[in-house]
Parts: sequence; C-alpha cells; structure tokens
Amino acid sequence: MRIAETCLEALTMQAAAHRRPTLTTKELIEDLR
Repeated sequence: MRIAETCLEALTMQAAAHRRPTLTTKELIEDLR
C-alpha cells in the first residue's frame, strides 16, 4: 500500500543517513528485497 511504502522510505532514509548515505532510497529498498 502507499502508506506502507511511505513508511518504508522514511525508515530507509533514516538508516541510509546512518550507514550508507551514498545509496539512494530505492537502491536500499531493492537491497532489502
């Protein structure tokens, strides 16, 4: 659902800021799949 995707993007961006800021949100989401 759209809400789930938005929440996932927000969490992913937070994780990216701490771990790998060079990766984009979409790249991290694809990594999780």
